[in-house]
Amino acid sequence: MEESGFYTTVGFILAVLFAAVMGLCVFAVLYTDFATSGGIVNDRERTTLRIVAIAGASAGLLAWWMQKFAAHRSLPIRLIYGLLIYMVIFAALGGLFEFGHGLIANPGSVDFSPSGLYFASLGAFYTFAISLLGESIFAIAGLLVAAGVILALVGPKKIY
Repeated sequence: MEESGFYTTVGFILAVLFAAVMGLCVFAVLYTDFATSGGIVNDRERTTLRIVAIAGASAGLLAWWMQKFAAHRSLPIRLIYGLLIYMVIFAALGGLFEFGHGLIANPGSVDFSPSGLYFASLGAFYTFAISLLGESIFAIAGLLVAAGVILALVGPKKIY
């Protein structure tokens, strides 16, 4: 059996809504963390907020699409798969976007040799990961678990 156009459209709308909600939630959690620590959000924190929101939303879309690979499995397997795949994609995209921002904002500071690009990308990933650590670490962990639960319960369930 093939999926009808209606189910494909509804699935796409759900995926976009999931991505928007995850991006906004990660943004809101980090914004409250930054705002309570200093009161005023500076330019670096604003850039980090944008990167985190875009990475969260993009990870939501990609994780929804990749959930199709576990769609025919049981609920616990879909939950674990959704949780792990969202975490991995979120971290990878966050590091990639942080690296891209570093290349665009200050291209002269990056060595374009293979080892230089490797260490710059590794540093960007660490910068992204450290930006998530703070008072809101439990809220971020809760959002990651919520993403896995939502993917398992509402995400694609069967491949036809």
